[in-house]
Amino acid sequence: MAGSAPIVGPVADPNSAPCAGTTSSRPPNSSCVAVVHGQLIDSENAPVTSPVTVCGGGILCVGSAANEGIFKVPVNRFVDLSTFVFWVHAFPNHADMIVPLERATSSDVTLNKLPRVPRFENVGDVLPPTTANGGVFRAGPVEIMLPPEAQTLVAPAHENARELRSGTVPDLAMWDANLVAMYALGPPGARFPTKVDVALTLPDTVTIPDGTTLDLVILDDDLLGGQPGRLISVGSVTVTKGVARNVGSGIDRLTWVGVRVPK
Repeated sequence: MAGSAPIVGPVADPNSAPCAGTTSSRPPNSSCVAVVHGQLIDSENAPVTSPVTVCGGGILCVGSAANEGIFKVPVNRFVDLSTFVFWVHAFPNHADMIVPLERATSSDVTLNKLPRVPRFENVGDVLPPTTANGGVFRAGPVEIMLPPEAQTLVAPAHENARELRSGTVPDLAMWDANLVAMYALGPPGARFPTKVDVALTLPDTVTIPDGTTLDLVILDDDLLGGQPGRLISVGSVTVTKGVARNVGSGIDRLTWVGVRVPK
């Protein structure tokens, strides 16, 4: 299933069902989309069963990846897919995954070359509640340092699973050819009102000279004001003995965190 960006199936008549009769409310640059479907597998090539959504522009369409990770999300309306994302809600065993939907040429949107969903390989320290002080928190090779004034805001659905989680993100080239390493962190959506420092252990197979400065990037999960599903730069890191440590601004959320060679 790994490969290039999501691919859309054959072009359908935009005035045919299921969007017939809705032309008057058709957004600019939109296409009639009946269904978004495909298959989810994880970083160990096992099927992923989880809720999935297609969302954007104030619209939320809900589906589920069931047996063998097969999913089908009904949309049945005109949408501008350049503003939409496909969102995998796979916590607690897997990381959430957000993939932009940028091609709008069919009513049958087939995501047949999706990236693999990262599995949380490591469950570590319990993150502090909003009233606690900071500290150092680890999950596998990932270390997060929260300053004393930091608070951790966790989504209500994840309050009973506040352990820091980490998993290696596969298929790096599908996200950015310059990525050196990337880890998915959880619980997904947790926010830090005060930005934090992050230490990442680079894979042993990658040789980065000491003193090298790399970009620190995150996978944007901001549906309202960001670029969801895209990597955004949030600072820089310096490599020392195979560990990349933040030297600039930090992160403000638990999402995918990576380092890449500056472009």
